[in-house]
Amino acid sequence: MEYQPITKNTESIAQVEYSDPLVRESVKKITEDYSHSKSIALDTLDPNATEGPVRGSNIYFRNKLIEIYRQLSGEDVLPITQTQSEIALANDTLIDPKETYEDTGLAIYPEQGYNEILWKHLRDIASSNEYKDNLDLKLPFIVTGLLNVTKDDSFEYSLRLDPTEHTLIYNVPALAKGDGSFNSNDPSLIIDGFPSFLDSNGDRNLWTESSGALRLYRGRNSNLNARGGYLDDSDDAGRVHVAKNSSGNIGSLVEELEQEQKIEKEKLRRINETLEYIKNN
Repeated sequence: MEYQPITKNTESIAQVEYSDPLVRESVKKITEDYSHSKSIALDTLDPNATEGPVRGSNIYFRNKLIEIYRQLSGEDVLPITQTQSEIALANDTLIDPKETYEDTGLAIYPEQGYNEILWKHLRDIASSNEYKDNLDLKLPFIVTGLLNVTKDDSFEYSLRLDPTEHTLIYNVPALAKGDGSFNSNDPSLIIDGFPSFLDSNGDRNLWTESSGALRLYRGRNSNLNARGGYLDDSDDAGRVHVAKNSSGNIGSLVEELEQEQKIEKEKLRRINETLEYIKNN
């Protein structure tokens, strides 16, 4: 895979492609070992391919693919997070983003809805001691990063998703604001992966729902989607990207982004104050 840098603390990201022998081996293992699950062994996979991107994307497939690749390669690669997706998009690092899509996680809304078993499972985890001090369950939150995928017939699609040490779970108040347009240069996009506010004159769209455990993905035309109850949906326009972090984990990226967040939020606060002053005077 060909890696390209996106931030100073993240070495690089790469689109998962068949030119990598271990990607081919990973895909072959999926088609053989998970033939019983079309949610993982996607119809768009080609175990005989030797070049081109791996086609298809959903929350189950991308995590299982990267899990297998990590085991085979011994490399500490991770599926890109929602924020890394936005950083890569802003830096023109993604290939054909207007013609492709990529799942980056799950959006969990306060009200029960689609995928109610998974919804309850992830909300129970979010209310545990590990997360409860940093999460408000009355607000939407997202789950992004590497997840464990386990066969479990009690769950939708007979697959359970569990956080790993590389999973990020955090509130996204923007998802409570409903659908709308936003600006692609909103500084919050490269901080937490979402716009800080909606703008009717924006050049991108945010699509949301109000209940359930739903897909989180960058859609064609670079729209940001936190909707869609069919978690195993996939087609050949789907892509998977992975990231290598210089510290061997995502921690340094998070630390960097938290610092950037403080700076950018202060800039944004001053801009909004200025705009408010101009408006009232």
